[in-house]
Amino acid sequence: MRGILADVSLTPQSLAPQSRYRLLERIAVGGNAEIFLAHDSALDRRVVIKYLLEVGQAETDRLSMFLEEARAVARCEHPNIVKIFDIGVDRERYFMALEHLEGWELSQVWKRANALGAPVPVPIAVRLMMDAAQGLHAAHEARSADGRPLALVHRDVSPRNLFVVRDGVLKLLDFGIAKTTAGRNATQVGTVKGTLAYMSPEQCRSEPLDRRSDVFSLGVILHELLSGQRLFKRGTPFATMAAIANEPVVPPIREGGLPERLVAVTSRALSRSADMRFPTAAAFSEALAAATRGDDAPANRDDVERYLRTTLLDATDIELVPPVAPKPATRETAWADEAIVTSASQSATSPTVDLGMAPEVPARAPALAAERRRVPIAAVVALVAVVAALGIMVARSRQERSQVDVAA
Repeated sequence: MRGILADVSLTPQSLAPQSRYRLLERIAVGGNAEIFLAHDSALDRRVVIKYLLEVGQAETDRLSMFLEEARAVARCEHPNIVKIFDIGVDRERYFMALEHLEGWELSQVWKRANALGAPVPVPIAVRLMMDAAQGLHAAHEARSADGRPLALVHRDVSPRNLFVVRDGVLKLLDFGIAKTTAGRNATQVGTVKGTLAYMSPEQCRSEPLDRRSDVFSLGVILHELLSGQRLFKRGTPFATMAAIANEPVVPPIREGGLPERLVAVTSRALSRSADMRFPTAAAFSEALAAATRGDDAPANRDDVERYLRTTLLDATDIELVPPVAPKPATRETAWADEAIVTSASQSATSPTVDLGMAPEVPARAPALAAERRRVPIAAVVALVAVVAALGIMVARSRQERSQVDVAA
């Protein structure tokens, strides 16, 4: 196998048509990969090609993550998970060929509904979250070729990684930072990966994760669909993490009210203690179905398709997202005020930030925050340490001054 090209900036015009896949246009580029809409000449269909950017001898971890992502998607065959068709080396670069989808990121659906002054209807929201939960459960239950459970955790369940196809089906995307017990893509101690405002408390604290961490992320998304408001997003990454770990969670509310059992399901999914959450995404999906009856019963696929057509497809102020595939972890998206955090490991002597669990009691809805930032957690911790040190210096200075006055 030949090495990867150092010059990785591609355009459709710069590529010779020697491949099975003819690149049509570049969709996105990030820190780890770039994504193209392509035509599969062998099967005469459109696909999405995800190329890994430059990989050198010292960057085998990125290649391992790329290959592990491909394996994870391949092992999770399910109607609510994006499909992978091929993987290999093309034009001296590693690639994967993925299912081509047309529709909208869930973040776009949420924003459009709010712009119209009406949150996503309860039956639509419940159906979308049931789809997401069923796809996640399939991923959590995935097994290796020899039948061993992989104990896969997605770790980046967020509105930008839940894609609503035009025909009304929701699909789970982007297994780029997913972790399996059998894979090499294990996160080091002290490292946090994911979309900040949708992380679980244990993920914020860089503790070992299991499938219940993804259930918490689903709970955050459900809360925001029902309430029409952001739940944990604050003005800084540190404030967002502190809100997830410590601030009381306000139950979702909306004009006209919500079914009490649905509110209870949402609250249980958002329990700070993983032991208090639903044990599986399948149990969460079943609870959603049981909590909604009559007019609030989960919508069917045709209902979702009709809602998308009337709310989004006929809109002139929002674009249809043509081809979609798992996105590079650093790509800018429609959910532009989010932060994807990857922090360096901290030494045992580093100052610590209190991200312990606070009591879960109702509170006022938090204010919505503004700007997207990428800030390493280590930098936040260092800032806290500097402020604390300055405080100690000032206190000592005052004490010394007081002692001098007394002596005088």
